[in-house]
Amino acid sequence: MHSVRQILNAGSCLFALTLCTGACDVADLGDMVDDGSLVIVFASPMDDDCSVSTQSGDDYVYLPWGTLDIYHPNFAGKPSYLLHLQVHNYIRHGGEFPIHIEKATVSYEWLSGRENIQGIDFLEPLLAVEEYEHQSFLSASLGQAGESGEPARLVMPVVIVPPSVGELLFALSNIGRLPQFVLGVHVRFEGKTHIGGKVVSNDFVFPLTFCVGCLSQVCDTYYNELAFPACLPGQDSPTWECEY
Repeated sequence: MHSVRQILNAGSCLFALTLCTGACDVADLGDMVDDGSLVIVFASPMDDDCSVSTQSGDDYVYLPWGTLDIYHPNFAGKPSYLLHLQVHNYIRHGGEFPIHIEKATVSYEWLSGRENIQGIDFLEPLLAVEEYEHQSFLSASLGQAGESGEPARLVMPVVIVPPSVGELLFALSNIGRLPQFVLGVHVRFEGKTHIGGKVVSNDFVFPLTFCVGCLSQVCDTYYNELAFPACLPGQDSPTWECEY
């Protein structure tokens, strides 16, 4: 069985290849399907102030994988995960906003753990996750690439685990082995050029791991209320620690 590290390194965590040479001239473009003009490059981490910054240059700080605490009390049995993806547009000469992103499609495959499960009672919920496809309707515009080929950049928030999928994952926690699983979350963006041509991004794969209670640290506030030390409680690591 592959280790989690091997799987994460093999995943599409950083996809910067473009099939266009430099920037694409929109005058030559009709309908495009994953031609490299719209590229999901990496998953963006959150800053200390819980904002997400668009990164320039080529030295990116990115999130290689995610962790979801299935039993976090904020979820009440329906865990969810919000991912921020940096997207690049390589089309130029298409007006101020040559690409309008309209939809994100999310699908799932088990990268690790499934091979160790036997018995139909356990396999059925695993297959149910893989058979699920989630779509989000978006509205965001990307400016044109520069004359030198420098892409336009945008960070897009996408719910990659909606509560409906979270319920399936919560049910799987009864197997008792969920922390050994790695779920590959596939994300594609779809949109249109300013002349109506269809654009589809690359298939970006984000590895998601799971835990039971690992991110459920609780802090007592000055007013004796409870607070969770994270921008998005229940996913990834805390961004600050309890202060007493």
